Amino acid sequence: MEQTEQKKAAPAIVIVEELKSPKKAEEEEGADAERWLLPFAGLVTLLFSLFLVLFSMSQTDMKKFKDVSKSLQGVFKGSGVGEKPDTLKYPSGDRVVPTPIQTKRNFNQAEVPVFERLGTSIKEDGKRLIKEGLTEGFMSADIDERGLVIRLAADSMFDIGDDRINPHILPLLENIALKLKPTNFELRIEGHTDSTPIGTERFPSNWELSSARAIDVVRFFIKKDFSQNRLSAVGYGEYRPIGRNDMEEGRTKNRRIDIVILGTKI
Repeated sequence: MEQTEQKKAAPAIVIVEELKSPKKAEEEEGADAERWLLPFAGLVTLLFSLFLVLFSMSQTDMKKFKDVSKSLQGVFKGSGVGEKPDTLKYPSGDRVVPTPIQTKRNFNQAEVPVFERLGTSIKEDGKRLIKEGLTEGFMSADIDERGLVIRLAADSMFDIGDDRINPHILPLLENIALKLKPTNFELRIEGHTDSTPIGTERFPSNWELSSARAIDVVRFFIKKDFSQNRLSAVGYGEYRPIGRNDMEEGRTKNRRIDIVILGTKI
C-alpha cells in the first residue's frame, strides 16, 4: 500500500519588529538625556544650603571678632569696652591710681548698718573733742569694700620723721578704742606716707616709717586691753597714695593712718 506521507510544513515564526515613529524615538531619547537633571538639582540645592550656613557662621565670627577687637582697644587705649581706670602721672614721677568705685562689698551686708552707726558715732565724738580743744587732728569714717575705714591725719598723730604718737591725739584714739572694743571685728592698722624720702638711720625708707607708725597704734590698742588676735599692722610706704605727691595738699592727704574695721568675709 503505497502511502504517500505528506510532510507538514512547520509554522513559520515571524518576528515583527515594531517600528517606531521618529517622533516617539526622539521623545524617549530626550527623556534619557534629561534624567541626570534631578540628582544634579538636588546636589546644587544641598551645596547652596551648605554655603549659606557657612556664610552665616562667618558673619557671626566677624561680629565676635569686632567685639573682641573693640574690647582690646579699650584696654590698651583707655576707652570703650574694657576701659581701665586711668593712671595719673605727674612731673615728680609719682603715680596715683584712682580707687575705682566698688559696687560689691566683700563682707556680710548685714554688717553695713552696724558700720554706719559706728562710723557716725566715732565722727561725732571726734568732732566734739576737736571743737572743745581736747584733741587735735583730722579724721573721717567711710565704708568701702573691706569694711569701715577710720582715717587719721599722720601730721597730727606724729612729729615729722617719728613714729611715737603725740599726746594731744590720745583723747581721739581713746574714744575710737572705746567704741571699737565691745565689737568682735578684727582691726588692721595701715600706715601710709608721702613720697618724700626719709633715709634716716632708724628709718632707711618710708617702708620702715609707715610700718613703725602702724605698729605703735597697735601697741596703743593692746594697752587698751584689745585681744591681740584681733589686731594686725601693715606699712604701705608711699605706694597707696590718695592725693598728688607733687602738691603739698596731696602729700598731706597721703600721710595718714587708716584703722580698718574688717567686715566678716563672705
